[in-house]
Amino acid sequence: MSGTARKHHIVSVFYLAGFTPSGKDADRLWVLDQIQGKQWVSKPSAIAHRRDFYRVEASGIEPDAVERILGALEGKAATVLREIRSSGP
Repeated sequence: MSGTARKHHIVSVFYLAGFTPSGKDADRLWVLDQIQGKQWVSKPSAIAHRRDFYRVEASGIEPDAVERILGALEGKAATVLREIRSSGP
């Protein structure tokens, strides 16, 4: 196993988790595919992703560099958003 991220989320898992009953990514939410007219229940980590969506093909740069940077940024944003949600009315 190479350790290179291949499943790149177009919508962050932490954001999708906000649509689950518990607000946690281990929970499930309803998914609607408007094009195919299908709906199903899934975990946030299993939806809204594409293989190698942010992959970089450049010499000297890791293929998943963008995905790693976005992941770090999303982790910080998730912390801030959780604090805002917990301090609300």
